[in-house]
Amino acid sequence: MKWLAVLIDAVALLLLAWFARSLVRHDRRRAETVPGADGGGLTSMVLIGVSLLLLSVPMWSQS
Repeated sequence: MKWLAVLIDAVALLLLAWFARSLVRHDRRRAETVPGADGGGLTSMVLIGVSLLLLSVPMWSQS
């Protein structure tokens, strides 16, 4: 089960890195003209990443 926990953590960290990259490369001009242009995409990446990290905690404790 340890390999599954490592895989889940890797996917979660990739999602969180994608979120951080999106924050850095955010198009300010588009954000000013269209409120809510991302449609919650950035928030969903963070929620899925954190959920995956929390899901892997019991797997780490079993091994």
